[in-house]
Amino acid sequence: MPQWKAQYGEDHILYIDESGINTNETAEYGWSPKGKRCHAFRSGGHGTRLSMISAVRSNAPLKFIQPLVFQGSCDRNIFMCWLEYLLQGLQHQDIQTKKYLLILDNASIHKGKVIDDLAAQYQTRIVYLPAYSVNGILKLTPFTLQMAK
Repeated sequence: MPQWKAQYGEDHILYIDESGINTNETAEYGWSPKGKRCHAFRSGGHGTRLSMISAVRSNAPLKFIQPLVFQGSCDRNIFMCWLEYLLQGLQHQDIQTKKYLLILDNASIHKGKVIDDLAAQYQTRIVYLPAYSVNGILKLTPFTLQMAK
């Protein structure tokens, strides 16, 4: 990371991610006094899926860059259109220094030749975070965990 800060500058290192919620999500568990059943209301509808994609700078993590909120789930096509929108905006803002470093997770929608070509077109390097690995203790079978008690 220090070499990237020296090469790109903190203003040119961006972290990108997307997230989503369903408008009808309900809590599966709740609190109630001992011996009393916990009751809650639950919507009968399917609700709406809302998603957001954004970038943040490493030196300003609470300032969203080119946020996009939309209905539905994020796929490669939506991500690619948003990425082009982001890169065009960055290029327009910063005509002198065009090079950026984008750090993304390993989601399959972030990868592919089309994404790589788009990044190259804007002189942008993409770095992927390591793939998620499950904590070793979680790999143990329930039987093994029970025996350990």
